[in-house]
Amino acid sequence: MSDLFNGRNVRLTASEFAPLLRAPGDATIFLDPPYYMEGNRLYRHGMSVADHIRLARLLRECPHRWLLTYDDHPFLRRLYRWAKVETVKAVYRNRPDLAPARLATELVITAG
Repeated sequence: MSDLFNGRNVRLTASEFAPLLRAPGDATIFLDPPYYMEGNRLYRHGMSVADHIRLARLLRECPHRWLLTYDDHPFLRRLYRWAKVETVKAVYRNRPDLAPARLATELVITAG
């Protein structure tokens, strides 16, 4: 792993998010859920609309520091209107040798 994590207790997970967000202790959590619009098509494990809503509710009550990234969509902006939402430009390249890069806007969300 990167030198950034030397001497730190780092755990990478790909599992149900509720136990992690409710866990006791002091943690900083980075969440990168499947995209809202295309996630069910792009990933093996997508999320339902109910899952996205449940994640937002749990984050609102989460005692930990957290950072969340998402595709930019009006539904997500409304869902996280209580949080700090910033936009960043992202370059997508599925096959750099065949397709041109696509520029898009993503959301970076933290507890206000």
